Amino acid sequence: MMDSMICEQCGNEIQQSTCPHCNAKNQFIIKRGLIKEINVKRGNPTVYEAEKRLRMELVKAQSEGVKILKIIHGWGASSVGGEIKIAVRHHLKTLQRGTVIFGEEFTPSHPHVKNWLRKYPKLKYDESLNGKNKGVTYFAFSRK
Repeated sequence: MMDSMICEQCGNEIQQSTCPHCNAKNQFIIKRGLIKEINVKRGNPTVYEAEKRLRMELVKAQSEGVKILKIIHGWGASSVGGEIKIAVRHHLKTLQRGTVIFGEEFTPSHPHVKNWLRKYPKLKYDESLNGKNKGVTYFAFSRK
């Protein structure tokens, strides 16, 4: 699979240093795949199965050079928080090898998100931006 490139300014795919969408001159081109979305609730798994999927996806994403993971875990039928959501967030917080941002905190005013938006402009097109999605959690791997 050939890596696509994205514009530093607008986040659109590009084939050259000048973006045909926004005319930005890209000094360096960011490879696509820095941001990855995984769905641990797909297939209605048990909490154990969802945690296992999460662990496998974390290892895979890190080996692929992914910088930010958007993890879809759902928010539970009770509207309070499902078991998978609680387990995923707990697991990510105990890793201590990255930054965790809950979907409801994923806003441009959050200090970490502000930094992420500068580094990865494509995030500004994420439908969960503005903190309206309790069913996702974002994880940014720490630099080695």
